[in-house]
Amino acid sequence: MIGMIVVKKFSEMKKESEKLNYPKTLNFSYVDKDLELVTRDYIKSLILQNKSQLTINEYSRTIFHFLNFCYLYTGNNISLKDLENFLDTDFLAYQSFYLGKSKKYETLKEEMINNYFTFEDKEPKDISIGHKDFFSNKDNVDLINDIEKKFRGEIFSGKEILKKYGDISRKIEILCLNGCIKKYKEKEKSKRSLARCQSVLRNYFRFLSERNNWKNHSFNKISTTKYDKRISNKTFKEEDLINFLKFIDPDQSKSDRDWNSWQHRRDIAVIYFIYSTGLRVSEVLQFKFSDTPFNDQIKVIGKGKKERYIPILPIIKEKVSKYIEALRASTNIEIVNNDPLFMKITSQDKSGLTARDIQRSMKKLIKIYPGKIPSEATPHSLRHSFASHLLQNGINIRKIQKLLGHESIDTTQIYTKLDDDYLKQEYDKIQN
Repeated sequence: MIGMIVVKKFSEMKKESEKLNYPKTLNFSYVDKDLELVTRDYIKSLILQNKSQLTINEYSRTIFHFLNFCYLYTGNNISLKDLENFLDTDFLAYQSFYLGKSKKYETLKEEMINNYFTFEDKEPKDISIGHKDFFSNKDNVDLINDIEKKFRGEIFSGKEILKKYGDISRKIEILCLNGCIKKYKEKEKSKRSLARCQSVLRNYFRFLSERNNWKNHSFNKISTTKYDKRISNKTFKEEDLINFLKFIDPDQSKSDRDWNSWQHRRDIAVIYFIYSTGLRVSEVLQFKFSDTPFNDQIKVIGKGKKERYIPILPIIKEKVSKYIEALRASTNIEIVNNDPLFMKITSQDKSGLTARDIQRSMKKLIKIYPGKIPSEATPHSLRHSFASHLLQNGINIRKIQKLLGHESIDTTQIYTKLDDDYLKQEYDKIQN
């Protein structure tokens, strides 16, 4: 009997995992077969843990960014043995690469070894003064041709240059100055991004260590990056957000802009939805036309496929209804129950909005709004504002935790700090 239950449970898990596809961006071209197999097993373990597709994609993207760096860093395809032998200094080199921050070195050789390059053009458009003889020298022309042949279209490391050509750091400097090759640098990232990256890799290396019986792996020596969890520069004050909504809402706005298009009605509905419920952008985008008209409470599938119920205020029902009316009146597209509620239409093709679409639309609205806006306002700022404003109005933090879908109360605690700051500022205003 117990065996049948176990088999049934495994069957259910298998069916559930089949609903989630492996990320399309998996690229094993620079790892050996053993590392490919164990990495696939790791991603499969995430699927079987019922991680969301968004989380699985993010974990995969981070791991493959790291493995690609390892390939650049060593100049060779990566194996399990390579990862087992990675030193803490190697991981710190990856962190520096990941953050995309420039660093000064004492010698040209040291600078070459610690940088990454892309080949641009073997014919410099404007040769710098004093470098004409360099580009007329046959040995240098042969070197440029060889670098183009070996590296064109790829990122290559200074270590690989040293291994193949020896110390040619002065020549590399001249080629950079004249635009033949360019130093490659990642887009600068925050400490918060690095902390997320470290968390993903720590989980990955824990899996590798358990699978391969690695003891005291050097990755454990890397201290976790701490980041400031204050979100005051991302959160609207209640009065400021009300004024922002009044400005962009076609039912209230005194602006002379024509804001009655179905696309604007859609964007307004999304903004009200996030602020009035505290949902994540991804959670708002999960709804379909079949979910409307909304009940007073609806079920949401959050992170880790955890379910929670949230109240739907009349304002949300009103804005969603007006968006749907405008959509049906303005287009000839047939809408069926299974269509995404918040959609976009291009060349008579319909598809669901993406988080990036919502970011772009809110960015445009912020750009034209003349009033006060947080310096780092994004769609997620509406979720922060929802929690902060509830707390300021006396709602219990445990209730806010449930509404937000936070697994730990520690995550919700950041709003108590924000609330303390807010109260202090208001008190100071009274005293002055």
